[in-house]
Amino acid sequence: MKYPLELSFRIIALASQIYVKDAQGNSVFYVKQKMFKLKENIEIYNDETKSQLLFTLKADRIIDFSPQHTLTDANNQECGIIKRNGGRSLWKADYTITVEGQQYTIKEHDAWVKVLDTLLGMVPIIGAFSGYLFHPKYDIVDNNQKQLATLVKTPAFFEGRFQLEAEALANMDAQKQTIFAALTMVVALMERSRG
Repeated sequence: MKYPLELSFRIIALASQIYVKDAQGNSVFYVKQKMFKLKENIEIYNDETKSQLLFTLKADRIIDFSPQHTLTDANNQECGIIKRNGGRSLWKADYTITVEGQQYTIKEHDAWVKVLDTLLGMVPIIGAFSGYLFHPKYDIVDNNQKQLATLVKTPAFFEGRFQLEAEALANMDAQKQTIFAALTMVVALMERSRG
C-alpha cells in the first residue's frame, strides 16, 4: 500500500460511499454504508465494481454515543474493533482502534476547526466553498503516544476529501496495514456524517 491514501466522498448521494486510492492512483477500497439499517452496516470492497468483499463492519447497538463496531473479513473472522469514546467525542472526536490485540487512538487535533467547517458549510452558496477554508485533522497514535498517521480533510469542491498520511505504518505487515486503513476509513465516514 503506497501512502498517502486519498479518500473521496460524493456529497450528493443516497448512501454514504468512499472511494479510496493510493499514491499511485490505484483503487484500494470502496466503502459503502447500507441505507435504512437500524444497526450500522458498512461493507468494504476492493474497488467500486464490488467484485470482492474484503470486510464488513457492524455496530453492536442501534443508537448510542459510544458504539463499538466490529470489523470482520470475508470469512466472518473478527479482524479489528473501533469504538467511539462517547462523552469525550461530543466535543472532540476520540476513537479507539484495536488491531491484533494492539490499541491505537484517533483524536481530533483541534475541535474549533471542525465547528467552523460545519457552520460555514451550512451557509447557502458560501457553504459550497467551505471545503477550501477549514481542514479538520485527526492524529493517530499508539499506546506510547507515538504519532503513526494523520487523517486530514483536504480542499475539495462538491465532494468531501480526506488524506491518510501513514508512512510510520510501513513496518507493519500488509494484512495489519490493510485492517488499520479500513478502520481509519470508517472513522472518516463517521466524522463526515457528524459535519
